[in-house]
Amino acid sequence: MSSRRCYLEYLWVAPRVRRHGVASMLLRRVLDRLRDSGVLTVELYILDGNDRARRLYQRFGFQSTNERQPIPGHPAGNEEKMRLRLSGPQSLC
Repeated sequence: MSSRRCYLEYLWVAPRVRRHGVASMLLRRVLDRLRDSGVLTVELYILDGNDRARRLYQRFGFQSTNERQPIPGHPAGNEEKMRLRLSGPQSLC
């Protein structure tokens, strides 16, 4: 992808520290750095059924693109593309 667009591959938090704000802190830092470096759009895929992750990304402003792709051999079956348009400094939840 171009320097104005970034693909977020993975965000994983160890089970013993989940639900303590770690994912929000990590995502906030990543998005702030991307914004500061001039990235305008961030995209990611989310596994079907991963509702906690979906809610996290939605709180940060990610929206569904309605694009889906199969994951051969994976129990989730499919994943959905989400996108966030970055626009200058802003406060993220």
